[in-house]
Amino acid sequence: LNSPRSPRPRGQKWEEATPTLPTRHPTPAPLLLHTTPRRRSRTLVRGCGLAPPALPPPPSLLELGRPAAMDLSNLTLVLRAALSHAPEERKAAEASLEQLQYTQQHLVRLLQIIVDGSCDMAVRQVASIHFKNFVSKAWSPIDPDETRKIPEGDKSMVRENILGFVTQLPPLLRAQLGESIKTLILADYPEHWPSLLHWVTHNMESQDQIFGALYVLRILSRKYEFKSEEERIPLYQIVEECFPRLLNIFSTLVQIANPPIEVADLIKLICKIFWSSIYLEIPKQLFEPNIFNAWIVLFLNLLERPVPLEGQPSDPDARKAWGWWKVKKWITHILNRLYSRFADMKVHKPESKAFAQMFQKNYAGKILGCHLQLLNAIRTGGYLPDRVINLILQYLTNSLTKNSMYQLMQPQIDIILFEIIFPLMCFNDNDQMLWDEDPHEYVRKGYDIIEDLYSPRTAAMDFVSELVRKRGKGNLQKFIQFIVEIFMRYNEASIEVKPYRQKDGALLAIGTLCDRLKQTDPYKAELERMLVQHVFPEFSSHVGHLRAKAAWVAGQYAHITFSDQDNFRKAMHCVISGLRDPELPVRVDSVFALRSFVEACKGELLDT
Repeated sequence: LNSPRSPRPRGQKWEEATPTLPTRHPTPAPLLLHTTPRRRSRTLVRGCGLAPPALPPPPSLLELGRPAAMDLSNLTLVLRAALSHAPEERKAAEASLEQLQYTQQHLVRLLQIIVDGSCDMAVRQVASIHFKNFVSKAWSPIDPDETRKIPEGDKSMVRENILGFVTQLPPLLRAQLGESIKTLILADYPEHWPSLLHWVTHNMESQDQIFGALYVLRILSRKYEFKSEEERIPLYQIVEECFPRLLNIFSTLVQIANPPIEVADLIKLICKIFWSSIYLEIPKQLFEPNIFNAWIVLFLNLLERPVPLEGQPSDPDARKAWGWWKVKKWITHILNRLYSRFADMKVHKPESKAFAQMFQKNYAGKILGCHLQLLNAIRTGGYLPDRVINLILQYLTNSLTKNSMYQLMQPQIDIILFEIIFPLMCFNDNDQMLWDEDPHEYVRKGYDIIEDLYSPRTAAMDFVSELVRKRGKGNLQKFIQFIVEIFMRYNEASIEVKPYRQKDGALLAIGTLCDRLKQTDPYKAELERMLVQHVFPEFSSHVGHLRAKAAWVAGQYAHITFSDQDNFRKAMHCVISGLRDPELPVRVDSVFALRSFVEACKGELLDT
């Protein structure tokens, strides 16, 4: 980096007064996947944060607070002071930064500090946060009458240089810079940044810059993810110019034997780009059968391929966030989206109807087979992230309405229902750990509609509900018989070996099917007896989650017509007693159940 020189003699021209960002010298990479941030050579970035020997002692913070341009070394001092534990020093530094924001070249110098590997990481991080926040606020001001503006020359220099540093920064700084790039793209592309797309396509051909190109392309495509058809026109140009190159990169990555985790990071970016591009409308370029087939073949290849065992984290949270599992998640996400878009032939425009028929005929069944193969892993104790399970079950649920898809599923429906779906409905180790260690979080997850969108258990419940609604003949009877057998085994077992978790899952199933059972013979006549025999006893169980589930199920059936009003009163008394339960989740489920009983009373005065 070049810092401005010390004051020049009067009348002498100073042609290097404008700071310049470091020149990028790409080093040829032996592989396509050079994504690891490289430390910048000190010869290229010397000077940032290091005062030149000839400079006088740095000025005080008060002096630095003047709203005038500041050189790199002094700006570094201010940023470092912003980290001070002394409140006065920190506040003075923050005030200085506030005053400097709109001065010429301030934004450029912040970027210089961010990308300088010789600077202290804490200083670079402060610079990146300040840069991100200022860009977010001032790059495209909400108030059109705002008089303070970033100089156009600074904007131009930032646009010309910011993209090339994406691959060179560590993830912590890259995340901050990525947010700034997103702001720039949203505000400036394509009108004020017409060269952006050329930069992306050019760098997609460069081994050293592929990660940066894909990173920027992801942000670019996401800009149009939720746009209307008229506003998506720039996206079609992006797809036309970038997707042929993107497909070649994707194919090359998939063919790498024993790929490192960096390959997963690149593939994940490609999947996200594809997702944003097809979310609302399939670009016409992808309607071409050979091109679409090439993409789907690669997606299915990765979906069928076992995830590498080497390198998988042991920590559950880290494991589900691991690159290769993220790839599975995004591919499943994409295939679900395509299926939901092209499953219903009635809603399609004439020009896309032929494509929908082709998708149903050639791909929907293959995707279903891949999904069933993945689900088979959890039957044998294998691992699948919750989000992947959820997405697969969504695909299966949507397939129940299609005769051709259900025919493919039907030979395995018992395995799906009893060995995959029902175990997901049962209380498990994670539930118990959360119940014991953080009951508030257990309650939040149980009643959070956002959690339901990602929960395997909720997806399993939805599958059962849709199965008995659309394919109830035979399936409802055998599923209820399965539940009754669990109830009987539970009642017959000694207290030490009772299948408490299976009983919990059976109660959840009964509650899930309440609307169907209330309307279907012969089950609707047996509901009161079922409650008395299999639900009421659990109000006094020594197992907390069964007490909670009993309250929930009782609430689901509070509106049925009880032949014996004493049973209604007993259920209501048990629910009220649950309000004093020592376990928080039991008390919460009891509150919600009580509301159902109060509504069922219809204003009648109960003898309580």
